[in-house]
Amino acid sequence: MPITAPIIIEIDKNTWLINEYKGTLSYLILGSDKGLLIDCNSSSIDYDKVATRLFKGKSYDFISTNPSNYNSFEDEIIDLGKRKIRLIHTPGNTKNSVSYYDENSGIIFTGNALLSHIYLEEAVSDELLSLLRIRSLKPKRIYPSKLDLDDYRSLKEDVLEDAIGASRAFLHSSREAYLDKVDSNTIVYGKVKITLKEGKIWNEGEPHTPYPMGM
Repeated sequence: MPITAPIIIEIDKNTWLINEYKGTLSYLILGSDKGLLIDCNSSSIDYDKVATRLFKGKSYDFISTNPSNYNSFEDEIIDLGKRKIRLIHTPGNTKNSVSYYDENSGIIFTGNALLSHIYLEEAVSDELLSLLRIRSLKPKRIYPSKLDLDDYRSLKEDVLEDAIGASRAFLHSSREAYLDKVDSNTIVYGKVKITLKEGKIWNEGEPHTPYPMGM
């Protein structure tokens, strides 16, 4: 049955997932002082009304996992009051991509940086570094901008590992033996598919070493 109204689910204490009509997900989180709305930019939902009800009158800010001014707050900490959100620059699908890590719950909101099917506008080497940054945080749960599962469970850890494997397979052809499928622009590795929209493996001038710069 198609979704005809947004579905709101509390996925953790004072943390809500909203499933919009076309399967796009947004998130609301609340600290002791204020709230935060992540990717709540759909014109079909009155997010102010939803936030007013869930946050019980506390103030709140809107943020995006694909902001235009990402360079101005890389590695910034947003303090919501007894709840801190760390901003992680995770380019790959786009150069502006930012993930938000909730240090209290261990949940990370990755937008389009980690999905079961990732479309890259930036270099694969950038995507790999972003995925390794996400893994280094050892998140307890991963919530992207879309989920394949109807019950809204978070992405499993093996999805992150398969995404890392797919990225490495693009960079190092010796890993092709581990692939289910490979062509010039798409690789399927375990549960993850990566497609290059621009067909770029490395950044211009980046040495094609066994590991990309920054690793």
